[in-house]
Amino acid sequence: SFSFDEHSNNSQIAALFTSNYNNNNNNNKQTKIKIKMKLQQRPTIQEMRSRGILFDHPNISPQLIARAIKRARDKAKHILRAFLTTRPNVRELQNKNILIHVEAYTKHKRELSADLQHKIRMRPSLQDTPQANGG
Repeated sequence: SFSFDEHSNNSQIAALFTSNYNNNNNNNKQTKIKIKMKLQQRPTIQEMRSRGILFDHPNISPQLIARAIKRARDKAKHILRAFLTTRPNVRELQNKNILIHVEAYTKHKRELSADLQHKIRMRPSLQDTPQANGG
């Protein structure tokens, strides 16, 4: 940091302004390079259209494009609704063993827990092991 006072000479002031100018000039060059690289990475208009991001076309009116988009959305909604109406309910999925019954799952967990508790109780204690008895 540099402060101006009555003892500052012209060469110090000139050096400070020159270095600031060069730093700004380098920053501008770096910024231009970054922008140029980003623009090269940017997808073309044709790519954006093919990916469904851009819908405009110079020869087709915007109203016609809007209607086509609405029609495509309505068709997708119709297909999705038809799929959801034929989707099996929870009971059917449980009967086919795709989903498990909550009650059966809870019972199974309780049984596993009880079995584990029983095995822990039946396990020999540290005093019952041969190493603890000096053997």
